Amino acid sequence: MWWIRQAIQRGFRRLGPDHPAAGACAGDAVELSRVERDMHQRLGREPTPEELAVELDRTPDQIEELLRTSRQPISLDSTIGEDGETSIGDLIEDVDAPEASELVDRQLMAEQLRSALDALTPREATIMAMRFGLYDGNRTRWTRSAGR
Repeated sequence: MWWIRQAIQRGFRRLGPDHPAAGACAGDAVELSRVERDMHQRLGREPTPEELAVELDRTPDQIEELLRTSRQPISLDSTIGEDGETSIGDLIEDVDAPEASELVDRQLMAEQLRSALDALTPREATIMAMRFGLYDGNRTRWTRSAGR
């Protein structure tokens, strides 16, 4: 995917230095990185966007935009921590995954449903399962077709 970034940076360079988007140029990102590293060593902490703006003769908004656009992507498979066994992807919440309490509730409900169906005759259990879509997901059948 490096070629996408390269094409975008080349396009910014073609716009010229007076265009508002020109602040995202690769040369500026390299210069910002160098100045940021030097200031970090000199100050003993991360420099603020305002300090970087003074050093680079830019506005703090331009520095923040440049910082935002020059972030390097990292792999979710990258390991972190002292043990090196935890990947970054393991720490990101899966918002689509059901919570543990929901999974336990579903399992308990399924067990109760199975025991209730076991109390019925095999034909009645089949009819109930077909009527309420217990065999094939959400597909329910009317009582007449389920009884056949």
